[in-house]
Amino acid sequence: RAETGALRSTDTITVGAEGSGTLVLYEAVLEAKGWARFADPFLSVAFRRIGDRAAAGLRERLRSVPA
Repeated sequence: RAETGALRSTDTITVGAEGSGTLVLYEAVLEAKGWARFADPFLSVAFRRIGDRAAAGLRERLRSVPA
């Protein structure tokens, strides 16, 4: 969890067994606060792009971890 004057971020990572492998779930919830609430429609587009890139990087990195 992180919080600034303009933003609150809560990240949750859940790891569990799935078949012979591991399932990793990552959820990030970003909430605009104060003056930033008015920019929320614009921020949500930017945050979605950042989240999509982060998810792709996480998937790629986890694929390269030795068993």
